Amino acid sequence: SGDSSEGGHSSAARTCKNAVRTVLNVVQYLRTQSRPKVKGVTMTAWDNNFWLDLDYRYLAKAAQNCSIYFTAVICAEIWCQDQMNSIVNDGDTSGKSEGQGCVSTTADHSQDMFQLISTQVCSGQQTDRGTTDVTRLLQETYRCIGEPDSIYGCASGQLSNNMSRICMYEHETQWGKALMSYDLEIKTPLVSTQLGLVRSLQNCGLLHVEEVYLRGLLSQNPDLQTEVKEFQYELAWRTTQWDINSQDSGSDEDSASGFHQSLFSALSSVRVGEHSSARAIISGAMLNIMTDLTNSSLESSYSIYQHLSKLMSLTELSQLHKLTEGQTISADLLNVVERWDSQLSLIQNDFQLVEGVLSLRCSMLRMLLSVCEHPSVYKTLVQSYEKQAEISIEAGNHQVAERALFNIKALDNQTDSSLGSWSWKIKEAMLFWARDEKDTARSLMKKMISTLKNRQAVDVEAVCILPRVLCMYGNWQSESHSESPRDIMENYLEQSVNIYAGFDDASVEALDAHHSLGKFADAQYRDIVTYMKSSEFETKQKLLNEWRPELTELKKKTDDKNIKRYMTIVEKQHKIDKDELKTMEMEKQMFLERAIVSYIRCLQYGDKYDLRIFRLCSLWFDCDCDPEINSIIQEGTGKIESRKFLPVVYQLAARITVKTNSREKFQTCLTEIIERACNDHPHHVLPVILALFNANKDDEMSSSSTTSSRRKSRLSTGHNQSTASADMDRIREAAAMLNRLKVKLAELISSMEKLCDAYIQFANFDVSTLKKQSTAASFPSHLLIGKLKNLHCVSMPTIELEVDQTCEYNSVVHVAGFDDVFRLVGGINLPKMVTCLGSDGVKRRQLVKGRDDLRQDAVMQQVFGLVNNLLEKDVEAKKRHLKIHRYRVVPMSKRSGILEWCESTQPLGEYLVGNGKSIEGAHKRYRPKDWSSSACRNKLQDAASADKTRVYQQISDHFKPVFHMFFMERYPDPAVWFERRL
Repeated sequence: SGDSSEGGHSSAARTCKNAVRTVLNVVQYLRTQSRPKVKGVTMTAWDNNFWLDLDYRYLAKAAQNCSIYFTAVICAEIWCQDQMNSIVNDGDTSGKSEGQGCVSTTADHSQDMFQLISTQVCSGQQTDRGTTDVTRLLQETYRCIGEPDSIYGCASGQLSNNMSRICMYEHETQWGKALMSYDLEIKTPLVSTQLGLVRSLQNCGLLHVEEVYLRGLLSQNPDLQTEVKEFQYELAWRTTQWDINSQDSGSDEDSASGFHQSLFSALSSVRVGEHSSARAIISGAMLNIMTDLTNSSLESSYSIYQHLSKLMSLTELSQLHKLTEGQTISADLLNVVERWDSQLSLIQNDFQLVEGVLSLRCSMLRMLLSVCEHPSVYKTLVQSYEKQAEISIEAGNHQVAERALFNIKALDNQTDSSLGSWSWKIKEAMLFWARDEKDTARSLMKKMISTLKNRQAVDVEAVCILPRVLCMYGNWQSESHSESPRDIMENYLEQSVNIYAGFDDASVEALDAHHSLGKFADAQYRDIVTYMKSSEFETKQKLLNEWRPELTELKKKTDDKNIKRYMTIVEKQHKIDKDELKTMEMEKQMFLERAIVSYIRCLQYGDKYDLRIFRLCSLWFDCDCDPEINSIIQEGTGKIESRKFLPVVYQLAARITVKTNSREKFQTCLTEIIERACNDHPHHVLPVILALFNANKDDEMSSSSTTSSRRKSRLSTGHNQSTASADMDRIREAAAMLNRLKVKLAELISSMEKLCDAYIQFANFDVSTLKKQSTAASFPSHLLIGKLKNLHCVSMPTIELEVDQTCEYNSVVHVAGFDDVFRLVGGINLPKMVTCLGSDGVKRRQLVKGRDDLRQDAVMQQVFGLVNNLLEKDVEAKKRHLKIHRYRVVPMSKRSGILEWCESTQPLGEYLVGNGKSIEGAHKRYRPKDWSSSACRNKLQDAASADKTRVYQQISDHFKPVFHMFFMERYPDPAVWFERRL
């Protein structure tokens, strides 16, 4: 009857939540509907929130209780905005019912809304105490969503409150500070405070302290038996204490068991061989989680991850249970562990989720080791502990890592086996280094190097581990400046690289070693170059050059022995300084060569450090006249895949010129790289070469009969600049390169030349007579662009074409033709918008610009692409989905080119103040009584210089911000609204 009663309560709770969700859905539907006019005034998107007289604070709480988190956030924001409107307008909230546009907050809308409301509460102007409740609601909601940054915005003004600080500490996983703050609140009779302290103890790794505290807490608060028991069961399976006193802990009949109680019971059953009981408990726990999943809101997937990680834990437990039922544990364990590791990558980005799975895995293997003492089980357990330590160090949770390594030490002392002994010792040194105990870390690593060198003849693992240890220790010595640069490079980094080279190893560890050596040598080279450019070095060199002739003259003029003795001493010092400068020059060259060779090998052996191509080219360009460097580059770059030079193709092409005696080898190597990349990836490189070849084609295409004298003068000046010697040399070399490339790419180059000529001609076509025309205009018959059809070889220039590592490019979208009309989009140089039809049937708009240098724009888009690559490799940036949206920019010559038209966008000014025609601005909709934008502009222009500040303040008082309404107006759906704001 008890079970049926609990089932009835659960059913009633689900029914209640469904009813609340229905009400919230009704409110959300009303928000998407436009309200009718009130007294002739059109309602705004803000007014649509108030079809009903509702307190959105209670709606936010209801949404949170139903796990509809995005709805909770938008309701809380509407409530805060409404409160701020009331404060600013002295309690007049008529805007939400009479369409007065009362949505502005204050003259400075960037002021934090919570801080403003809290200030009003403290000053007595606002008596509503809901601000703190909404702040805590938002903190909890953001935690459930897994949004890493918003929590700082809603708590920034209340960090003087201890509970707000605790929320911040838990979010930042600063469990030590959270524990101290919980201790200050321990006398508060709140269950959340008591259990929060237990959670902090657990995350601090104080498991035995937690055990004692739980016993005391249970004796003082019997009402917390359910929560405390769940913590006790979790603590028991984490510490593999199977003698915990519990009633029916192994019973499969207990349907009300918590997750951790089920884990403990199942593990205990597996340990004693009660397989039927273990199966029943695991199945029951999985059923409970699936039931929770069916009742979860799908609005945010983050809350589902916790259930999925629990299912993953139960799945691994089920697989281990099946393993213990068989007869070949050691043989099947490897396959099981491989499946575990493949599944673990799904939740790798969240430490809290992966830590629970790894802890259970270690407890399962430890339990299995007590049943089956086999070397494979021991080895797998040690590897699991190492994995837990490694992930914990990366996440900054050093307590978990220390406990995992302590467990390995205990296992190592209990057995005679030395499996994995080197690997976990490296993790131990890494832990000390991460905790800023650097002397201890270096001491452990140095001792390990000595031991590994002595054991190379008898231990194969020592041979494999040594280069990794040498590389790591060399990096640490470099960071702490504990040895001279030459010693660090020769004794550690170069030794590591040489050992890997002897194995012909191209693994990730070998790649890391080459990168470490290159980065170290590069840093030393930069330091020397910086010093040699300093005023101190220049003064020293000047004195050295002046001293020698003075000493010679002084020797001839005097016979005094004391003076001669002094001159001898000075001469010796002069020689020492000269030798020092010579040594510095030699070291500079040595470090430069080491850096270039190491970067080349990084690019040869893998893709992990592909961004080093930028630094490699920079070092090469700085020494373009050095024959040794050019020889190294020529020999090494031939082994690098040509696709890795595509990010720097603009920089490479810009240095093309006629060969001279001092730069002949440089130009030869440069030409080889560009031509190889062009043959392999013609759609990426040919447009750059053609832009060089067509640098002066604007003058040929422009019509002098339709230009003003001022434009003639400007073009004449540009012509004089473009025909400079360096530019003409570059054009001639680009033409020669195109002729050589036509051997393989004749058809493609011919088609691309036609397309480029058409774009350049159209970019320079005079449309000054059409600048007042708002409709589309037809292409004149003499323009080439209207005649181009089916360029089967040429890819659509405004499509970001993915690099094909096979160099096949079989599925390229090519240019099929252009629409017969074009439009002007405004601007000084009157750029034209055309529509290009691709072979995939999609029409894409393009902006053709003339009399404008787009080469810098193209380079900036390249920089944005580089930033995106860096963001993709950063864990925190990847978690936040940070990315710069780019558009294609393709220069066709020095003063013309095309840009990708950004679809589904709107100018900010058009949204705020309208376009003066069909689109009404947001200021007029939401602040109809404010000054107009044109009036504000005129007032500021007409104001005297001394009155500018006063007039600006006056404008700010009568022209309030409204851009904060953009997202709520355009994206009424809470989930989409939340996503678009990030």
